[in-house]
Amino acid sequence: MGPIFEFDVNNRLTLIAGYYFTREHNQSRWATINRPFGGGETMLWSRAVEVDWRSLLERFAIAHEPDYSRFRNRLRISRPGQTAPYAGVELFIDAKGLRSVRYSVRLRRALGKDFIVEFG
Repeated sequence: MGPIFEFDVNNRLTLIAGYYFTREHNQSRWATINRPFGGGETMLWSRAVEVDWRSLLERFAIAHEPDYSRFRNRLRISRPGQTAPYAGVELFIDAKGLRSVRYSVRLRRALGKDFIVEFG
């Protein structure tokens, strides 16, 4: 859980900052993870199809383990509108190189101007 703050610089560029606090069970014990992050998102093209690119730098501070950083890049393609499907691919990179790739397909529903729900 944690807050995510977005600041629209203009209609094509958004700055993002946030913090997640999580507890997860790793093998035989629980780990507490503090995860601040920051970056930006830009709209690359907008007509019948929207294409956006997001880059974030995350810092993982894990109790009783070494801290590390991770870089995330996401490319997402969607249709404009209040309700629209979208597809995306996200790359996760750390000091050891490319760690994983995540593919996603979701449905986005805007409920008003500032509240969006995604299913996928």
